[in-house]
Amino acid sequence: MIIYILSKLLPLIFQPVGITLLLLISFIIFRKSWIIHFATIILWSFSTHFVSYFLINLVESPWKQIKFDSVPNADFIVVLSGGLNPFNKKLIKQEWQDPDRFFSGIDLLKANKAPYIIFTSGIRPLQSKINPESKIYIDKAFNYGIKDNQIMISGFAKNTREEALRVEELLNNKYQKEKITIILVTSAFHMKRAQKIFERRSFNVIPFPVDFKNFQYKDKKIIGFIFRVVPSIENLSKSSLALREIMGRFIYFSF
Repeated sequence: MIIYILSKLLPLIFQPVGITLLLLISFIIFRKSWIIHFATIILWSFSTHFVSYFLINLVESPWKQIKFDSVPNADFIVVLSGGLNPFNKKLIKQEWQDPDRFFSGIDLLKANKAPYIIFTSGIRPLQSKINPESKIYIDKAFNYGIKDNQIMISGFAKNTREEALRVEELLNNKYQKEKITIILVTSAFHMKRAQKIFERRSFNVIPFPVDFKNFQYKDKKIIGFIFRVVPSIENLSKSSLALREIMGRFIYFSF
């Protein structure tokens, strides 16, 4: 549990808001005006479309949307967790954060790209009493005509590395084949890291990236330029997402 909490908290220090807060604390201690100027530049720049688009495009590269017809057939479709918002007991129903993963997996199955779909059982240790995402996905899959014998779920996993391990354990117990080919469905910004992790578990991976965020303003007039330089929470969020993914890649690929 401690390692999980640290893995979520430590990256925040190196994100724009975390860096800005550290600089503000430094200003309170040292009373140097340049610190405030630097903090302002950091917060403003990462909140602009220019910077957020560059970072998102960096982590989503080289992926682009893929037509179903161009996807080769595989043994399994693997849909990673991360499509649902954290559950709150006060809510009447579970709400989506990224429905693209789930619906793309369902569409691939209906297009007969693989005979089975696997939902990973992503869990949040701080919300141990709620069902993993796979349980919720199964109920929703039934609503779209998917049969029980087409669906498999992996064991509990707290991160992408554990998801790959649990899928490997699941298939080693039920499916004997030297090299298993999977269609991996996850967000475009997350795909590069996820693909490497699953390939390390000896899977042959066919990437199917979804949930693209690299929206670019096409308007070349002055209003378009203004939208690119005016800071916004949305751009700050995208910058933070991209920086977190970059840090995740560094950690995963270094060990």
